[in-house]
Amino acid sequence: MPMNNTTKRILLFLIAFPLLGALVFLLPHYNHLAANLVVILVTILSTRELGIMFAQAGFGIKTPYYPLLSGLFPLLQYLIVSGFLEESAMTFLIVLLTSINLIYPVFKHKNIKKVIKAVSTVPVAILLLIYPAVFFSFIVRFSSFPHASYFLFFFILLVYMNDSNAWLFGMLFGKKKNLFAVSPAKSREGFIGGFFASLVISFAFLVFFPRYIDGLEPGHPLLALALGLVCGFTTIVGDLAESALKRFTNVKDSGAMIMGRGGLLDSVDSLLITAPVFYYFISFYLGMEF
Repeated sequence: MPMNNTTKRILLFLIAFPLLGALVFLLPHYNHLAANLVVILVTILSTRELGIMFAQAGFGIKTPYYPLLSGLFPLLQYLIVSGFLEESAMTFLIVLLTSINLIYPVFKHKNIKKVIKAVSTVPVAILLLIYPAVFFSFIVRFSSFPHASYFLFFFILLVYMNDSNAWLFGMLFGKKKNLFAVSPAKSREGFIGGFFASLVISFAFLVFFPRYIDGLEPGHPLLALALGLVCGFTTIVGDLAESALKRFTNVKDSGAMIMGRGGLLDSVDSLLITAPVFYYFISFYLGMEF
């Protein structure tokens, strides 16, 4: 008998979290090289899905090149974290690839109509390089934190417990829907459930668990609640932003790679906007004295 979508999501949750936990805690070697290789691979595959979405929408993007180029961002971030490159290397890469995309139509075509058509794809091409790659590169930056395994797993739980709780509350209690045009199936009850999960996870990890980790001081409860609120919001917004892209390209899912969730980008979209927010918040938190 084929599994329904609910069964698939629960099974995925039960399989994915132990694997992610093992990856983070059992393989921390070389600045979490194993986890960061996964981030690079996910970046490439997610960008590929996004490129296919835009190609289906009529944008003439050569998808084989952009996914590989997008993988340079988390790779470069890993080299920066590991001390092989300076921080300015990331800015250089962004400026270089953006400039190439802007200049390319000027020299590629002699026919003005072809030039205009090529220029029309430039914003999409730049988006393929920046999203999701630059956002994913902030996850690589977590490797620079003291107790990096702890904060990596904290981040994963903070986002996916929000996502899972929002789905569960929406399925069980969802009545008030159509809050956002880009995702009319999402309910007010689901958003409340997601926010609640973010608050609980943030409070537990910043206030309770540090007592059992040598060298990590518990944070102030208000700081923990603030992180939960902000990341709860950005988790939801990250999902809605990708929904808007799917509406624009007229697709239901970014792909079919992940059972019960659709494409890989559908499964990681909630991480993206939250990653830089979490990075800067934890950088601030680690610099405080409690």
